[in-house]
Amino acid sequence: MELSLFDREQSGHATRGSDRDQAVSARQAAEALFTPKPQTLKQPEVTPGSSANPSLRRPRVLGISAPEPQRQEDVAPLRPATTHKRIVDAEASRVRTWLKYGMTVGQVAKVYGVTLMEVQRVLREG
Repeated sequence: MELSLFDREQSGHATRGSDRDQAVSARQAAEALFTPKPQTLKQPEVTPGSSANPSLRRPRVLGISAPEPQRQEDVAPLRPATTHKRIVDAEASRVRTWLKYGMTVGQVAKVYGVTLMEVQRVLREG
């Protein structure tokens, strides 16, 4: 069944009008979501033991007790006991590669936690 031109225009206006109504109602719903809500001020409840004006109350301050002094036996020494760490021979090629690509002897010693003389010993032996 074919619609005449007149029928098509009327049906088009009806759908355009309903689309417009839907757009308006959708816009109003979105605006309602994003409008700020009215702020309701909540009055603090006054109990018999509290004062009427909360700003007049003094804040609670907790005291800090002094730390107990440490006895000398409990204090760890400033420097750890010197242990003679060594770089194993299997790491010698890695040390040489690091030095080749720009690390200093001091940096290598720091990575392994050894003295400069230990790094130099590995270089001499290898």
